Amino acid sequence: MSPTGFESPDFQSNPYQATSTPADREPKLDREFSEMIASMARWQTFIATLGFLFTGLTVLVLLTQLAGTGSFISMLMVLIAIFFYLAPSLVLYRAATSARSFASLSGSSLNDVIATQRSFWRFVGVAICIFIFLNALILIAVFAMAFMMRTQ
Repeated sequence: MSPTGFESPDFQSNPYQATSTPADREPKLDREFSEMIASMARWQTFIATLGFLFTGLTVLVLLTQLAGTGSFISMLMVLIAIFFYLAPSLVLYRAATSARSFASLSGSSLNDVIATQRSFWRFVGVAICIFIFLNALILIAVFAMAFMMRTQ
């Protein structure tokens, strides 16, 4: 009998030690899951391709404006377009490539797929925060200008 007075066949040496090995914790992936990942990769590739297309069109339009006016605001708009269209498209395309590689069982692990998804959504979250901040600044500037015009 043990010093505590209880005998337990489940805990032979250490009751706080994990009973499963890391190999036991690997997810069991079936064919349906692989098909869902492949479908997700196709949609991600489509959306990323649209992002590249819109980036090119936006930059083309803004560069023609820049050539016509040569203003600093036009150059700033080109940089903003690149940030809001090209960067997330690149991150999404990388996520699609990782998901496609995982679905075809050619090298990517599930951890890579999740990490690239996390990277994309982190970027989207930061971009949304920046967008909200810039909108708040513009709103404050508009109210300040309206107040200044009213007091004159």
